[in-house]
Amino acid sequence: MFVIKTECKKAISGYKDSVVTNEGDKVWVVKEPEGWVEATSRSLTFCLEPPQDCKTFATYEAAEKFIKRWKGHPWYSVPNGNYEIIEVEQKYKQVVDGFQKK
Repeated sequence: MFVIKTECKKAISGYKDSVVTNEGDKVWVVKEPEGWVEATSRSLTFCLEPPQDCKTFATYEAAEKFIKRWKGHPWYSVPNGNYEIIEVEQKYKQVVDGFQKK
């Protein structure tokens, strides 16, 4: 399974022309929770390891094909062409799931 980390171009917000991302800012390509765009991003400033909601790809080639055509999230992350495709595996953690009698 593969995920993508990419660099951004400078992106300007449509609201008061504020800078949303700067040239070289790095982001993870993640799933958009409501599904209204193909993918969105999450800044590495807040998440150094691949987050749980990374958009995953079965092969390196599928990830590369995606990142070469993905235009980013229009108003706050626009890829600048530099990216890294990283092979990952799922990480599990043990959680309490109710109780049982002793």
